[in-house]
Amino acid sequence: MRLLEVKNVDKYYAAGEMVVQVLKDVSFDISENEFTAIMGPSGSGKTTLLNLISTIDTVSAGNIYINGMDITDEDEEKLSEFRANNLGFIFQDYNLLDILTVRENIELAISIKGDSPVVSIEEIAKILGIDHILDKYPNHISGGEKQRCAFARGFINNPALILADEPTGSLDSNSSKAILKSMEKLKQRGATILVVTHDAFVSAWCDRVLFLRDGMIWKDMYKNEMTNREFYNKIIESMSVLGGDSNDF
Repeated sequence: MRLLEVKNVDKYYAAGEMVVQVLKDVSFDISENEFTAIMGPSGSGKTTLLNLISTIDTVSAGNIYINGMDITDEDEEKLSEFRANNLGFIFQDYNLLDILTVRENIELAISIKGDSPVVSIEEIAKILGIDHILDKYPNHISGGEKQRCAFARGFINNPALILADEPTGSLDSNSSKAILKSMEKLKQRGATILVVTHDAFVSAWCDRVLFLRDGMIWKDMYKNEMTNREFYNKIIESMSVLGGDSNDF
């Protein structure tokens, strides 16, 4: 079943007296329980696209549907309720409150929504391997543990779609691998995840990679039966053609 539908989306920004088109007729679907990465060189429009899907920004033309709801045609009050009920957010900066414990940071997401969570804090913490640090404060845990706390907070309300913006960007390789294993566990529990990343190692864990170039979908690559290593090599090949240098991503 299609969970996210992006249809003929354009995005323009004013730059002084000029108008710059950042996204050009972008269309794609994401199915339930799919783990998808968006990649592309700097300036390709990937962050703009994520902002549109997350309702942080609005389209100039086209439509975006999540669970059948056209999020491009709703007022802010309905969008605020929609975000609380349907979207989970993971950022490169963990956005944890230092005055709250790990448990309390996760509880904050529950209190904002106001409903009882489908999964308990203890259960999701155990899945993500942070059950032993629930009563610690963010300044007493590692970067990888902070990010797993952010994932627990993003998943605790069982959102329809988890949106992750460079979730491993500030982590070392071991912490990054732990985060990717955590994302895989969430997917096994039915999560649908869309991640924006410049890192082919991250994308190799996904089911699918959408490449953007100059604001348009350049390539839509599926993992299918490939191993992570095989998919990684395919991604690197595409990056070399698309950007010329992986540092451009």
